[in-house]
Amino acid sequence: MSKNIRVDEFTRVEGHGGIDIILKDGLVQDVKFNIFEGPRFFEHAIKSFYYEKIPDITRRICAICTASHSLASIGAIE
Repeated sequence: MSKNIRVDEFTRVEGHGGIDIILKDGLVQDVKFNIFEGPRFFEHAIKSFYYEKIPDITRRICAICTASHSLASIGAIE
């Protein structure tokens, strides 16, 4: 017997997210985690800035994941 479990919204995810879990005979067969966040094109907006300023700018993209945006921009610069 198979069973599908679907959670359409998470409270601790910025934007929209969901998870689909497929069980067969009580065992997990597949898990799909989805984040439904559309493109925001910040990459194009910061092209003209000096590279040392980019981590400061990107950390202000959202209030929840400031460190993630800052570290991702530093990794991209390197």
